[in-house]
Amino acid sequence: MKRIGIVCEDHNLVSHFKEAEYFEQVQAISIKEVQNSDFDVLLISDRQVGLNELKIMDLKSLGENIFYMISHQNFTNMSQAIVKSEGVTMIPPRLTIDQIFKFVYERTRKNLLTQNKVFSFFGADSKVGTTMVAQSVCENFVGHSDRVILITLDGSSGDDFMSMDTTTGLDEIKTKLQTRILSSKELGELCIKNASGFYSLPGIKNIMLKHHYHPEQVSYLIELLEELFEIVIIDAGSNIELGMTIASLNKTPNRFLVVTQQQIVKKRYMKLYNQILEKLSIDQFMIIVNKTVNDPVLTYPVALANEYGGILISELPFLEYGWQCEYEKRTLLSFNIDAYSEGIAKISKVISIHLGMKYGQEVVKITPFQKVIRSFGRLFGKDDKDQYGATI
Repeated sequence: MKRIGIVCEDHNLVSHFKEAEYFEQVQAISIKEVQNSDFDVLLISDRQVGLNELKIMDLKSLGENIFYMISHQNFTNMSQAIVKSEGVTMIPPRLTIDQIFKFVYERTRKNLLTQNKVFSFFGADSKVGTTMVAQSVCENFVGHSDRVILITLDGSSGDDFMSMDTTTGLDEIKTKLQTRILSSKELGELCIKNASGFYSLPGIKNIMLKHHYHPEQVSYLIELLEELFEIVIIDAGSNIELGMTIASLNKTPNRFLVVTQQQIVKKRYMKLYNQILEKLSIDQFMIIVNKTVNDPVLTYPVALANEYGGILISELPFLEYGWQCEYEKRTLLSFNIDAYSEGIAKISKVISIHLGMKYGQEVVKITPFQKVIRSFGRLFGKDDKDQYGATI
């Protein structure tokens, strides 16, 4: 949450919200400023806006992020129902200033988490399999959602396990990201629906430019992708020195940490956590233990997740097909090995439940005849575009 407008004459209340530093901007506003305001959250006192006035105000554009403080003398058995019928959350009477803040904090945080459809996959170290896991999750959503995109923000081109017949990528839009003039339509034209059935946005072709992307530019890019897609999967890599990686982790609280049972991986991550991540408040991860081996010498996944301080979401077995996947440009999911498929499905199911999606609901697929027609179109330079402008 960024901005909150408070319609209240209690200066102590406004000061408390500012001192808490949860919102980037806290501003006391008048009733006249409410209708045309662009705040993310509104907090309204019944001393300034009565129930009758509240009922005639059009505030539904803010969804669940409108709060109405009602005093004891105006509270009745039907007050909550009346306020709720207007799409507003009522704050009960006789709460302290701190209790009012916590009330707003807990609910806006919950709403923010629910609405956020960006999911970042970060590696505790290099070569733990972050790219493979992120791409496998995207593949697993094919047939469940046709608006999933994988974006590579680890400083690479993102074609380790897929073929991308394009020379475009983040390099082409760097200037427009910097000046914030990139449109959703232009971005959609760069997003390609690959052979596996999900969309991808090619990463950086020129490795000399990977340090030239500032977090603000990447945050803007992610916001545009949220407008175009139902699910945005980010391969954030493991290099915290990159601005794009910082933005990937800061932009969403939905973070997956990919680890292995190797002690050297945990050692490297703990050093990274203590020196950088904790100070940036990037300290909450869901744990995916990749390349697991059933050996009593090694730490088991549940215990390992506890050591990392996160919740175990899934464990994936070690498979000896990594090099083959690189050569054939495909993921381990394509081998249809039950243990691996089930592990990826667990991750996908958590994402689906978080977004309120029905995991397992099939989408309409393109028929073989349609694919042939589209192939002929490409021969004559007529690439098909979907309704969002992305290349199919």
